[in-house]
Amino acid sequence: MKTYITIEQAISVLPDGDFVHTFYHTGFGLVGADWSRDDILDKLRSCDIIELTGTAARGMGHGICAYNKNAKYQSDILFIETDEARVSALEKELEAVEDGKDDND
Repeated sequence: MKTYITIEQAISVLPDGDFVHTFYHTGFGLVGADWSRDDILDKLRSCDIIELTGTAARGMGHGICAYNKNAKYQSDILFIETDEARVSALEKELEAVEDGKDDND
């Protein structure tokens, strides 16, 4: 199940520092690069969709991904480095909110 997050939530889980590692999953492998923090913030603000990643990307320290609604290929999705402790905390917070909604329905 996909978990979509806000720009603010995405920013809150980024690692500290001036650069953030990213990768695209192309047809022939992973292509990674370091982006400046400002460039990542611009990318997050310009994307339609930001979501938590699955276990494989998260296991590599890239807990969020960003893309646009018209993304057609896996290579259109940017996987972004995160601080795992922050991602885990956000995930627990989102689950608690979801559990609360279920109790009140």
